Amino acid sequence: NTLTVLIPPTLEFLEDRSGVVTVDENQTSISLVCRFRGYPRPVTVWRYPVASLSSPPQLRDSTAQFSLPHQYFADLIIDNIQKSDEGRYTCVGSNGLGNASGYVNVKVQVRPVIYAPFPFVIGEQHKPIDLSVRILNTPDPAVPVSNISWYKVGNSSKLTNTSEMYISDDGLTLHINSVLFENEGVYRITVANPAG
Repeated sequence: NTLTVLIPPTLEFLEDRSGVVTVDENQTSISLVCRFRGYPRPVTVWRYPVASLSSPPQLRDSTAQFSLPHQYFADLIIDNIQKSDEGRYTCVGSNGLGNASGYVNVKVQVRPVIYAPFPFVIGEQHKPIDLSVRILNTPDPAVPVSNISWYKVGNSSKLTNTSEMYISDDGLTLHINSVLFENEGVYRITVANPAG
């Protein structure tokens, strides 16, 4: 006689215990790992924000046995990750005896994009002037823009607040109190966040 033990699905492992995976936009690919245990073998389905995916993900499914019998994995691979791929990805395993599921939130960090509404500014001598920029893809408040620096091309030193000029609190405006001939030139701003 043969005894067959039926095991309802249980989620053994899902990517990250915190429930959040953070990646940089345009990363080559990410793999969301999902492992179930059960017998008969659980059928695995991934649910994700289909309407927003930049390209169809691939499912890597395996009957490979791990350290425990009847343990299977179904990895979801997303290539060329974009901001639109951000969202909740749910892994569901079912085998007729029940189902189990878990989810992971994918957060996509994007590099800031700087826009200068007035790239060429003419200042009148001894009058104040502002050089301002905007960040087009305002990042998630949880991923703040930092390391904002202004430079005058030809001078490698970062500009700092002085009695002649100052940088606004948000870092996006350089104010020159009284334009002088030596202020003429090209100014550059660098902005960074964890994505670049």
